[in-house]
Amino acid sequence: MVKDMGFNWCLTGHSERRTVYGETDADVGLKTRLALESGLSVMACIGELKEEREGGISAPRWRLRSSACSPSCSTSPRRRSTRRAARASKRR
Repeated sequence: MVKDMGFNWCLTGHSERRTVYGETDADVGLKTRLALESGLSVMACIGELKEEREGGISAPRWRLRSSACSPSCSTSPRRRSTRRAARASKRR
């Protein structure tokens, strides 16, 4: 539906979706993969809660959340072509 409306980007893992609707890192990873497969560019939110930031556990939270999306990003055809183009431009 989002693509049909002309959007090229989507946001996954927003803190409100996580806290209000209980979305897990696995849910975000799945949504990220599906969005990428449909040709959307994705901005995956991996931020922490205020309490986590103040408690000094931001970095572990970022690693955990980003690792949930990493498999989706690394297998995306669009992502692979972007990395391939970046490597080619460095060789020039």
